[in-house]
Amino acid sequence: MEARKNIANIEKNKTINHKGDLTIDGDIEENAEISLSDGSLTILGSVKDGAKIKLSVSEELRKTNNISIRQISVGGWQSSCIYSGSGEINYTSCNTSLDIGGQKMMIGDVNINNRIFTDDQVVKLGKNKYKITPINNSQFGNSWFSFLVAKNKQGKSVPGLATATIDGKNYEGAEIIVDGSDVFVNGEKTAIEKASVEGQLAEWSKTPPKLIIHGNIGNVVYINSDADIEVKGTIGNFCVIQSEYGKLSAQNIDDETTITVRNQIEVGHVGKSCVLKSKQYGLKAQSLDRNTHVDVRDAVNINGDIGNGCEVKSSQYGLKAGNVGEAVAIAVHDAIDVNSIGSACIIKSKQYGIDVTEGIGAHVQLTVRDDIKIGSVDNNSQLESQHGKIKVSRNVGSNVLLKSHDSIQAKDVGDNSVLSSTQGEIAVRNVGSNATLTAREDIDIDGSCPSNTKLTSQKGKVRKATVAPTPKQGIFSPPRVEAEPKRAEMEVPEAYICIITQEIMKKPLFCTLDGRTYEAKAIKEWLTTHRTSPVTKKEMKPDQSIDDVLIENRNLEDAIQEFCQKRSQILAGPH
Repeated sequence: MEARKNIANIEKNKTINHKGDLTIDGDIEENAEISLSDGSLTILGSVKDGAKIKLSVSEELRKTNNISIRQISVGGWQSSCIYSGSGEINYTSCNTSLDIGGQKMMIGDVNINNRIFTDDQVVKLGKNKYKITPINNSQFGNSWFSFLVAKNKQGKSVPGLATATIDGKNYEGAEIIVDGSDVFVNGEKTAIEKASVEGQLAEWSKTPPKLIIHGNIGNVVYINSDADIEVKGTIGNFCVIQSEYGKLSAQNIDDETTITVRNQIEVGHVGKSCVLKSKQYGLKAQSLDRNTHVDVRDAVNINGDIGNGCEVKSSQYGLKAGNVGEAVAIAVHDAIDVNSIGSACIIKSKQYGIDVTEGIGAHVQLTVRDDIKIGSVDNNSQLESQHGKIKVSRNVGSNVLLKSHDSIQAKDVGDNSVLSSTQGEIAVRNVGSNATLTAREDIDIDGSCPSNTKLTSQKGKVRKATVAPTPKQGIFSPPRVEAEPKRAEMEVPEAYICIITQEIMKKPLFCTLDGRTYEAKAIKEWLTTHRTSPVTKKEMKPDQSIDDVLIENRNLEDAIQEFCQKRSQILAGPH
């Protein structure tokens, strides 16, 4: 490894190649490039517009890096399995993982810590100790394993012998034992040329590699790092930052920047139209601006708000945030805990429930597995709890659907709403005109219930306190008094405006290239001419048609229509 080196700064358009640790005392100027291998890069200044940084780590040194990888237990066919033993952290991928007599066996396309590679079967004997033997199905005796043997052995190894590549050297034998840095083939120890890397391994075990930037990152900067990335300042616009094995932390992220890492993302405010992805961990952020896309494995924790048009996904965990804006899509595995949800959102939890402190807006679709606890529900929303109950502490608007497995509780229920409990009871205070309530157990109405309300209990009782007459509008009815127009009701939500036309959308279409919604005519014309996203510039595939990347956004269209009608009534004044 080269000695540690210090450079005052890197001038504009200059290229630097270095192996080992490198410290830049000043700035990296515009369009400069750094390519560093097997070391840490520390930048005491800032990274200016258009700069490119690449930090690569060799396989021999990478295995000593303390990469945090979560343990995953998967049976049967799998694309990867990861083990984390006491005192050591290993990355292991394989086709199949089996538990035999308390021992883990990995079979087919095995990669242990990017150091041991084999298509045969591997058993872990202890810390840094593995046994590699040929795949055979005699101990299993079933057709499934015979197929597995044939699949992995075909054209890859000699029958009756195991083959492996260890530290870049090929081995073959009936039994191969790897014990730390030693390799034994058929009981005999083999010589390994390891002196050249031992010094580097010892050095790296003390100081794992890292990319540290003390200042800000400018616009259109590209960074590709095999190690952790720590930015003490702000990341600019239109940047692309990747860490194949590490995490990222930064103060803030500006607009239209893409972050892709393996581990945790920890940032402050995230700007508009950003993309944040973590393959194995989650996201912690202060807030998300509009049209930002989040796709992670672990939990998403947003201290503040999520802006309009965002998309948030967590494949294994849940979401905690403040206020959720309009036209937001959320799909998580675990629980959702937020303060409020705006109109035209689509919310899903695969295995848990949701807790909304305040309420949800109009035209929201919410589907969860467990309980729904919510403040209030606006008009035209649909809520479903597949295996839990629904509790609305305040009011339910008109044309609302509440569907649950267990009980439903609410105060006032608006006109034309439908409440359905497949296994529980329904308890409300007041019911609006032409509402429908269906339950397996009792239905309790403490307040008013118009005569045109439909009440059905399959096995319980229906109890009503009073029956209010169905309201009718006669020629001598008192004139309707409209509230004075409110400025907030007349302002157009940003999620309703097309990015291209800057006008309210009439026919919104969701574009899969960038996760944004546009006016139908405008986005079709754009894609016909450019075949790229108007925002991220991501290109369509050669075999894709325009219809392949566009989807009707019906929820948003309904919300826009309702808003336009309401605004027209306000502008028209009392009548």
